[in-house]
This record gives sequence, C-alpha cells and structure tokens, in this order.
Amino acid sequence: MSSTIDTFIYLQRDIEQSFQRIHKLFCLSSIPHNEIEQILNHISCTLDDLQKVNQLLHIPTDKSDNSDEKAQFLPTKQQQQLSVSYSKELTAPSADERQEYLIQMKSQLDYYQNKIQSSKTDSQMDIIRLDQENEDQLIRQQDEQLEDFHLSIVSLKNLTQNMNFEINDHIRVLDNLETGMTHSQSRVENLTHRTKDLLLSSTDGFVTHTCLFSIAIILFFLIVILVLFF
Repeated sequence: MSSTIDTFIYLQRDIEQSFQRIHKLFCLSSIPHNEIEQILNHISCTLDDLQKVNQLLHIPTDKSDNSDEKAQFLPTKQQQQLSVSYSKELTAPSADERQEYLIQMKSQLDYYQNKIQSSKTDSQMDIIRLDQENEDQLIRQQDEQLEDFHLSIVSLKNLTQNMNFEINDHIRVLDNLETGMTHSQSRVENLTHRTKDLLLSSTDGFVTHTCLFSIAIILFFLIVILVLFF
C-alpha cells in the first residue's frame, strides 16, 4: 500500500509541475501552442494513471494481493527515489482528498484545453486580419501607383498638345515667309525686266553704268530687307 501511495504522490507532483509550466507558457508574449498541447496530452495520460492508482487504493488487499499490486504499478527507479522523499515529507491523502484532487485536476485540464483552443482561434483570426490588412495596404499602394501613372499620362498629353500648337505656329510663320519670298521674287523679276528695257533703250555708256550701279544697290538693299524682315 505504501508503494501505491508513493506512486499517487509522484503522479500528483508531476501533474502540478506540468500545470505550472503551462501557466508560464501562457504568460509569454507569443504562446507556443504546440508545446502546450503536448503538455496537456501528458497531463491527460497522467490523470488516467492517477485514476487507476486511486482505484487500487480503494480495493482492500491482503499480503498475497499486495505483491501483485506492486508488480502491476511498480515505480521506475527515478520514481522510487522521489517517492521516498514524498513518503517522508508528505502525509498520505485520504480517499476523499484523492477523489477531490482528481476532480479539480480534470476541471483544470478542461479549462486549459478550452483556453488553448480559444487562443489558437484568436491566433488564426489575427493571421486572417493581418493578411487582410496587408492586402488592403497592397491595394492602396496599387491605387496610388495607378493615380501617379494617370497623372503622368495627363501631363504627357498636355505637353504633346503644347508641342502641336508650337509646330502649327511655326508652320504658319513658314507659310508667311514663303508668301513674302514669292512676292519679293516677283518684284525682283519685274525690276530686272524694266532694267533690261532701260539698258536697251539707252545709248549713253555713262548712263548705262550708272543705271547698273543703281540697280545693284537697290537689289542689295532689297535683299537685306527681305532677310531682316521676312
């Protein structure tokens, strides 16, 4: 019976240490769900073993049955070392205390199982929310890029229109210049014909040279005027 009590106390201590570890993990900023689930599974198995040990403690045994009990729930070497200290330091719990302890531990196990499930759900929701925020931010960035692209196109369109206006102005200036050159050429041709007629009708050499000189000067000034004003 003493060995069975020691086993119960050892399993009890193991469960309490596991719950302390879970409490510390829940206090972390980033909760390790996988590790907590592994500890909860360990606690669940340990509670099953504790329930079996508690059932054995309720069965009245004689000396012959006691040997079979020890063979079935014989602690390991590490448990034996720890159970010695438990037997010396702790008082063996009564049947009611053991049953109450089992109920409390199962209730605590259910609490942490529900808590880890809720935490995992919240984590998944946070991931979904973060993905949605990233997607919204990406859409906003794309909208801003499209807006900048639209503004660039509008600016290029305005620049093209301005260039078209300037080209049209230059075309009009060239047309006016061509018209002026045509008129000037006609005037020069008329003046040339008149000069020839004058030379043919004149018999004085001096008059001829004077007329030619005058015509050259007139043509020179006419060309200068055309270059400067047309």
